[in-house]
Amino acid sequence: MRQSTETGDPSSVDLRTLRTRDQEARARAAELRVQVDARRRQCHELTERGEQGPPAPSATELAELRTRAETAEHRAQNLEQALTSNRRIGMAIGILLERLHVPEEQAFELLRRESMRRNVRLAQVAEEVVHTGAF
Repeated sequence: MRQSTETGDPSSVDLRTLRTRDQEARARAAELRVQVDARRRQCHELTERGEQGPPAPSATELAELRTRAETAEHRAQNLEQALTSNRRIGMAIGILLERLHVPEEQAFELLRRESMRRNVRLAQVAEEVVHTGAF
């Protein structure tokens, strides 16, 4: 993921990139699910008619397709979670900007320091700020 050009902060995520990657991962997972389902239907139809057709997919091929689909779905879920966390962190920064009258970089630094002090994820500290308005 690339750095935000506005803050220069490597922990800021380009939301457009996240959305694009999420859409790509979801599309790929859907394609793989369609491939698995099509192969299963094809084998089932040939078996019912008693015809000899192309060899049935091996268990290894089906397992590989299933694994690839699950990986793509997992990646899409992770990207969605990252997108949500980034939005919440942005909200928390906005709240701190308003309440403390500090620049954006300082508001983020306050969140980061609190996260390190408590040894919890930045997103967790941001959630607290969004819900309570303070640390």
